Amino acid sequence: MSKEALKMADAIVEIPMFGVNISLNVMVSLGIVLYKVIEKTQEDKLVASQ
Repeated sequence: MSKEALKMADAIVEIPMFGVNISLNVMVSLGIVLYKVIEKTQEDKLVASQ
């Protein structure tokens, strides 16, 4: 990814990868990020309700 594109981003997310894979499909990456966002949102709601 170019430095110019990184400068325009609101946030930069890095998905750690182990093994020999060097890239992820964009949709797979989106799925991972959305899963983590939903997981965090549900945890926050649980904590707030206690």
